[in-house]
Amino acid sequence: MTLVMGMDVGFRKTGITIFDIGGERDELIHAETVQSDNLEMVRKLDSDMSSVFSLLVAFDKILAEKCIHAVFAESPEGGSRGARASHCMGMAKALLAGFLHYNPEIEFEIFSPGQVEVALGIKLTPGEAKKLGMKKGERAKWKKERLRTCVLTEWPDFKGWPKAKAIAEDSYDSAAAFLCARTAGEIYRKLKEKECKIKR
Repeated sequence: MTLVMGMDVGFRKTGITIFDIGGERDELIHAETVQSDNLEMVRKLDSDMSSVFSLLVAFDKILAEKCIHAVFAESPEGGSRGARASHCMGMAKALLAGFLHYNPEIEFEIFSPGQVEVALGIKLTPGEAKKLGMKKGERAKWKKERLRTCVLTEWPDFKGWPKAKAIAEDSYDSAAAFLCARTAGEIYRKLKEKECKIKR
């Protein structure tokens, strides 16, 4: 059994999926969206620190229960129009960096949302969206639905997705990060080849 983890890293909630890549077919065995405690304190600084602590505790709990060999994460790449949103993206990247730094035995690859879209064949440029008559919000919704379809097509029999749609989409995104690693990464290929050699 070789377990790997897909992650869609966010500052308030992070999607996580766990796969066993030890067999002929990669088996999805767990999906969840971990949420921060979202405590509103007097200082935003204290709220942010509490959020990071609560997410790290949740990540550590998963690692204590499962022997994870590699992490494949989708992480926000740049900023956004709003200062708070940009801040949260930066905190998410720092959260991921800290988590990986303090678990050096786990190999990892990090992908941008754009890389995931290309790997899954759902990249849609603003020009292409304009030709289809899509506005910006519609383009994002289209991509989310296509991503979800890719994931559910790959694991149609898995029943462990979070029930709430707003929470489940983070788990779908984490599974998409794994699919990206399978297509465009090096670590998945190396682990899979190692499994094949052991079985010979």
